[in-house]
Amino acid sequence: MDRTTDLRGISGTFAAPPSKSAAHRLLILAALCGSPAFVRLSPVCGDVEATVRCLNSLGADIKRTGEGFSVEPIKSVPDGKVTLDCGESGSTLRFLIPVAAALGADAVFTGSGRLPERPLTPILTALRDHGVNTSPEGEFPATVSGSLAAGEFTIPGNISSQFATGLLLALQLLPGSSVRITPPVESAAYLDITLDALSKFGYGVEKEACADGSVLFTPENGAKLISPGEIAVEGDWSDGAFFICLGALSEKGITVTGLDMSSTQGDRAVIEIVRKIGADVTINGDAVTVRKNRLDPVSVDVRDVPDLAPCLAALTAFCGGVSEITNAGRLRLKESDRLRTTAALLKAAGVTAEEKSDGLTVTGGGINPEFTTPSFNDHRICMAAALLASDAKVTVTGAEAVNKSWPGFFDVFKAKTLKTKN
Repeated sequence: MDRTTDLRGISGTFAAPPSKSAAHRLLILAALCGSPAFVRLSPVCGDVEATVRCLNSLGADIKRTGEGFSVEPIKSVPDGKVTLDCGESGSTLRFLIPVAAALGADAVFTGSGRLPERPLTPILTALRDHGVNTSPEGEFPATVSGSLAAGEFTIPGNISSQFATGLLLALQLLPGSSVRITPPVESAAYLDITLDALSKFGYGVEKEACADGSVLFTPENGAKLISPGEIAVEGDWSDGAFFICLGALSEKGITVTGLDMSSTQGDRAVIEIVRKIGADVTINGDAVTVRKNRLDPVSVDVRDVPDLAPCLAALTAFCGGVSEITNAGRLRLKESDRLRTTAALLKAAGVTAEEKSDGLTVTGGGINPEFTTPSFNDHRICMAAALLASDAKVTVTGAEAVNKSWPGFFDVFKAKTLKTKN
């Protein structure tokens, strides 16, 4: 699908969609606790649908009901091999590999897009060290089988926090276990989202910074998952960041609702970043209003907020001078190589962008009034392209990539969408 969008002069109020990061974690915990739960969540994206599909394959009974999902937890894992189709969701794959192992499942993990290329070595190694049979590194589909032994699981923190999150979600199935993350720890804020989700199910985990630089996570004595009955998924700061960046380019301003200002989501940092660029920001309850003022160049370290990088890079296209996106090497392992594809997007817009080994340099000042770009099958690139439509007519080919995280993304702009070609 091609989507041609022109957002020049856009303003107004927009609701942030529910957090994909929180939804994965809450649904998994609901499937592992002892009694039913209802997870309030609407709309639903492709990645979350993948997690629901895989949990049902593991023996849960999760049904879409009204504005969310009713969850009957896993009582027993089906006999024989179970196939878990993770779609293109790296979170689904990396969270559920240790969960399936802890459940004793004989599981085959499949997927599409770039998912087969996403690194799995750290989690497979940790599971093998505790008695599980796994497929060799680099082989996909990935498999796990056998009995997972409890103990201290050690995982490196320099590739993805998703490996540690998967182990933390599986802890309650492995009494007497703990998780140690060795430094450096990438995307540490995502671990805070995991701990927050566990706390919502009454499962306390102690976090200890050790002298060797590692971080040790140990369940509190007697910790047990308890169904909250009903739980709502909070608004998504990663997607809300698109509107916040868009507001920094809007003379009349953009208001984003449904955001928790005390959220553990690291992408809350976008507020301070757009302030640094020079935007006017007002916060009122769960609403953030952002309005264009100055557009100063900026240097942003995205080590802990990698999902912000494409939209921030697009925003800096309008900032006079040279901006830097740094500590972004992990972006090469996403749905696309986001350093390469973000640079390609900016170049299609007529912006000078230099791709570095772990970052981007953007020389801002203006963009072409009309251009076409592929989505590279990456939802974040689609969103960054739409941000550039604040000052251009932009055609995105393969725009259906947004369905991965936000199926209704372009529908939000119906009044400003010029043409759709199927």
